[in-house]
Amino acid sequence: MAAAVVSSVFPFVSVSAEESQLGSEAKDGGPFLDNLYNTSNKLDTYSFHSTLQTYKDKKPKLNDGNVFFRKQHCIRIEVTEPGMKNGSIVVKQPDGIIKGQGGPKMFGFKMTINPDSRMLFTYNGFNILESDFASLYSHIKDLRSSGAKVFVSPTPVSTSCVGRADIMEIVKPESGVVERVYVNPQTKIPVEWDIFREGRLFSTLRISNFKDELTLSDDLFQL
Repeated sequence: MAAAVVSSVFPFVSVSAEESQLGSEAKDGGPFLDNLYNTSNKLDTYSFHSTLQTYKDKKPKLNDGNVFFRKQHCIRIEVTEPGMKNGSIVVKQPDGIIKGQGGPKMFGFKMTINPDSRMLFTYNGFNILESDFASLYSHIKDLRSSGAKVFVSPTPVSTSCVGRADIMEIVKPESGVVERVYVNPQTKIPVEWDIFREGRLFSTLRISNFKDELTLSDDLFQL
């Protein structure tokens, strides 16, 4: 995929991982994180559009798709990024089996996929089967358990990228800010998720078109 295509999604911004946006008024984000995790676990069904841009090997790479989630961890990802994978689908079925189907350029080929297959990993190293919000927040809880600190803005902040949002930062003593999450104050859903590596912006995830309380039948999670 050409870098020009990827860059049109949202331009690269050079950000230092050392630069906190919260300042001296930052609060302990532990209770805030726990509330986000508990709130996301109460969602029975939902969908959203995911746009992930990863700045890897000095060349931006794009993962773009629609995500559908139902409790008992049924998940469906529809790939919408340009290129060979466009139109491809991955599902985790009610029986726990993972299936994939290629898009038109892959002739709709169907297959069973191992949970650890490289096919399931985004450019920034996350397994797409863990795209649900509880799994994403659980990732931060794991970082906290490993010694990282979590901070949050005392009140929602006006931002140029996502409007008003609560800002949560994950800080490692040796690295500074390693992740920054912008959360919708009303829905408690993340709207942007920035990851930093070696003092530079490594990836940006943007979540849009969130819908919950959907009727998602078994057929949606079958291939």
